[in-house]
Amino acid sequence: MLAGTGPSQDIYLSIVVPVYCSALILPELIARLHSSLRELKRPWELILVEDGSLDESFSVIRKISRHHPEVRGVRLSRNFGHAAAIGIGLRHTRGQIIAIMDDDLQDPPEILTKMLRKIEDGADVVYGVRSSRPEKGPRAWAYLIYYRLLKILTPIEIPNDAGDFGLMRKTVVDTMLSMETSQPFWRGLRAWTGFRQQPFPYARRERKSGQSGYSFKKLLGFGITGVIGFSSVPLRIATFLGLASGTLALTYGIYAVIMYLRGSNIPPGFTALVVLICLLGSGQLLCLGIIGEYIISMSRDIRRWPNAVISEKTF
Repeated sequence: MLAGTGPSQDIYLSIVVPVYCSALILPELIARLHSSLRELKRPWELILVEDGSLDESFSVIRKISRHHPEVRGVRLSRNFGHAAAIGIGLRHTRGQIIAIMDDDLQDPPEILTKMLRKIEDGADVVYGVRSSRPEKGPRAWAYLIYYRLLKILTPIEIPNDAGDFGLMRKTVVDTMLSMETSQPFWRGLRAWTGFRQQPFPYARRERKSGQSGYSFKKLLGFGITGVIGFSSVPLRIATFLGLASGTLALTYGIYAVIMYLRGSNIPPGFTALVVLICLLGSGQLLCLGIIGEYIISMSRDIRRWPNAVISEKTF
């Protein structure tokens, strides 16, 4: 392995790793990457983007970078989120091939060289597909349902159970970065670019240490970003709900008129009226909520604020 990666060298592989509260994991991550990439025999770099951690993650990154010149550290001014950290890392890559992986060792570094062979055989993108997950219970079901729902709602073929973990040629990354968006959904953008894409099944491991930075709120926001960014189906659902509510109200009105003309003794109908009002009200609020999500997404893109702010670098 050629560890030195000075500016004058042609970097072959860049690895982007967003880091959040992983001070205890980073030494093992670095050791396993060095071990697995020893056979590469070409210059590579590791870009660690510290995303507002609450521990000493950047201190560890700074220390590691002093002993390993191929390690480059970037510190964000606060926690901007996983997607923003990936974007910052991608913009600092110099390699011909770029990899994205998490810092928690759930994506095993040992399979990078196997994925790299697929790139060298002609693929432009090799994305990891989780053949098994360590998550159990409601979260596992949520992941399962979400990916299937995303596939139904979006015209883009976003593979089931595929995360951000994968390798891409520089051309693909440059195309993704050219899409100016405030909320990048990288796995969706990757699928949208096209090119020659190949899956790579692997078993996802248990998190090595600590807890995931993805709370239920963040996961929900991440899921909404994926749907809003790549599908107009929710807006059409809102239209159909409006039409359905209007049709139901009109049908009920015609029924009431017919019953009155036939001389039927109509009960006061308080319950039916309340149900109808609630139905119409809920339909309207749902439609407004869906439209609001799209307006929020558009307003963030119009502002053109940076996805994240860098406070410090080790290079």
